[in-house]
Amino acid sequence: MKKTPLNKVGKKGRENLKYKSMIKKMDLPQTCEVQLSGCLGGMYLTIAHRHKRSHYKTAEELADIKQIIVACAPCHMEIEDNKELTKFVFEKLRGEE
Repeated sequence: MKKTPLNKVGKKGRENLKYKSMIKKMDLPQTCEVQLSGCLGGMYLTIAHRHKRSHYKTAEELADIKQIIVACAPCHMEIEDNKELTKFVFEKLRGEE
């Protein structure tokens, strides 16, 4: 197999690495905070954001506790494309923006 050099990490890549490092240091819940029907509780947990990731410009904005919640995969998918539900869940759990 031909070896190819790795591409350099760009600005967004560096921000994402910084964001992941910040998230790991946070004391986040170990169960789904959303708890919609079909919730898996503490299995297949992900980080859900208040807005689409393209909305955030810095790692600090991405890792702001008012902007993230812990959700299992089914709950995350449920709120992902439903703006009203996302707004309701975030306002209930994290308050106004």
